[in-house]
Amino acid sequence: MGLQSNSVALRVEKKLAGKLGHRSVAKHILPDEVLEAIDGFQQILVEFYSQKEAEKVISGVIKTVMKLGIMFQEPANIDNNLDMLMNMQTKLRNLFMTVQSFHQVDYSYSRNHLFLIMDDAREALLVVVQKLLSPKSSLRVDFIFEKLRNAEMMDEFFKVGGRFEPNREKLIYAVDMIVP
Repeated sequence: MGLQSNSVALRVEKKLAGKLGHRSVAKHILPDEVLEAIDGFQQILVEFYSQKEAEKVISGVIKTVMKLGIMFQEPANIDNNLDMLMNMQTKLRNLFMTVQSFHQVDYSYSRNHLFLIMDDAREALLVVVQKLLSPKSSLRVDFIFEKLRNAEMMDEFFKVGGRFEPNREKLIYAVDMIVP
């Protein structure tokens, strides 16, 4: 019976996270530096997409992170899925480290390399999301990565001395805080 009530509690928590997964709620949970990075990221997205799409990307990231965080509060989810979780963690860390490297070393940016690593991270994340979350969450992950794979946006984002350099600084600082 405990397993059933646990399952119901998890479903309720995931549903609540989906409803609360917006920037207005995140500002009460996340550190100011991360919020500044999110704002900067949204400013970049608005340059290439509509305000609505940019907000949808940000909201999708927040919802997905919150829902996965809730799922990982349950030890059984970690124990039963350790291999795929470790793979996801490795692929996402590789993506974050690549972005940091492109930022730290001028003229090292390679779109093809970035997109290859993005695709690996997306696939590893989708394996976990498909196993632990809903099909709607899988579509959300696809939408996020589809928007991030914008060649023009990434080229401008990593352009040395480009207009997004201040936003990139904040984003990298936030990534440094999050990724050990």
